[in-house]
Amino acid sequence: MTEKYKKKDIVYLEVLRIAAIIGVLFNHTNRSGFFLFAETANKADYVVSLVLSVLCKMSVPLFFMISGFLLLGKKETFSEVMKKRVVRYGLVIVLAVLLTYTLTALYRKESFSVRELVKTVYRGDIGTYWFLYAYLGLMLMLPFLRGIAGILSKTTMYYLVLLRILCKGILPAAIFVLLGYDMSPALYILLLEDSLFYFLTGYYFGTADNPLNPGKVRAACWCLSGVSVAVSCFMTYYEYRVTGNYTENFLDNFLPVVCITLFCTMRHCFGRIKIPDRIKKVILFLGDKTFGIYLLEPVFRLYFSGLWKQLTDNLSPLSASLVWCLLLFGVGVLVVWLLKCIPVVRKLI
Repeated sequence: MTEKYKKKDIVYLEVLRIAAIIGVLFNHTNRSGFFLFAETANKADYVVSLVLSVLCKMSVPLFFMISGFLLLGKKETFSEVMKKRVVRYGLVIVLAVLLTYTLTALYRKESFSVRELVKTVYRGDIGTYWFLYAYLGLMLMLPFLRGIAGILSKTTMYYLVLLRILCKGILPAAIFVLLGYDMSPALYILLLEDSLFYFLTGYYFGTADNPLNPGKVRAACWCLSGVSVAVSCFMTYYEYRVTGNYTENFLDNFLPVVCITLFCTMRHCFGRIKIPDRIKKVILFLGDKTFGIYLLEPVFRLYFSGLWKQLTDNLSPLSASLVWCLLLFGVGVLVVWLLKCIPVVRKLI
């Protein structure tokens, strides 16, 4: 997520980062934005919020794909992996949790407890930081994953994608429609888990011949992506009709198609258009701040809660959520830019 590629002309990765972090911010707007469809009686708000909720679920997969592309092809010794990846992200986790825990305790006027801090770091009780732990797990497995990436072929990758859609998308939806229940199957396939699956697909679709270069293939994939989003929305609504409750169970079941299509389309488009240098610099500047925004977002959400209340009091819920995301992104860019002026911090984020 934070690895800076040495070739500065891969602008599409930064565009994907920017879109992904805004999606993360929207994902944390809860029932005023992300889960508005479970609350609103307005049909237009219902449809728009449900579609946005499905789309914002692409954020973390896109971050995994970007990281897989950037890291799996690198040549590093075991020692370099431990020092540059594992130790670094372990330190990021500790410092991020320490900062968030301390500022939260100050804001709520609670006592600081070292015991609670250690427990929070160990268990990952800061909910929005789960990605850091998943990412650290990937870094610990990086020497093995590079071996797997080295033997990926078109056949094995497409088989993996189809297996993911079948086991994580079609089968759960079919079982729910036919039998009326949702539960995890006994069958467990490690490579189908989000972090590993998107890490490997990002590397493959970022380095292999772009399968979306033919226009007809690209159009077909986007049509299939639209169907995937529609099915995710329908299954979320259908589950509510059956159970009386809205959940996130089906929001991301069919997203591999959408994520891969978006990733390959951006690669195709930015490989063929000339981006003016000024615009490129702006994109690279903003993309470079996304990881810091992710780390600071829980603190922003807490300390700017008054602004959030003002927005929700004066705007419609969906409008308030979208404005909130843009404001938080802008503030985050400024704060992270200032923090990156500190050499030690710049090396971490």
